[in-house]
Amino acid sequence: MPGFYRVYGSRGWLEVGSFNYADIRLQASYVNTPGTPPTKLDETNPERDPMQFTREADHFTDCILHDRTPQPSGERGPAGHAIHADDLPRGRRYGAITRRYGA
Repeated sequence: MPGFYRVYGSRGWLEVGSFNYADIRLQASYVNTPGTPPTKLDETNPERDPMQFTREADHFTDCILHDRTPQPSGERGPAGHAIHADDLPRGRRYGAITRRYGA
């Protein structure tokens, strides 16, 4: 499913488009010094098939071989899901979440 997210700040915005594993695009427009023209950024990830899963597996294997704890540890994922689940009702109430998948 195509999607994107955009973040607005006091000096500009940043957008990451395409949640696929290829053709991830980063766009931005920001001002370093007030009164100057904005800096524009438009880049696409050059990797056709990003290797994050291969890198994660290599890291995990290295940790097993050298008796180290993988980073992140795996305890953070479920905690993050719990935090986001708690935020859903509040986000809908204040209009931050405007679409539910499958609705």
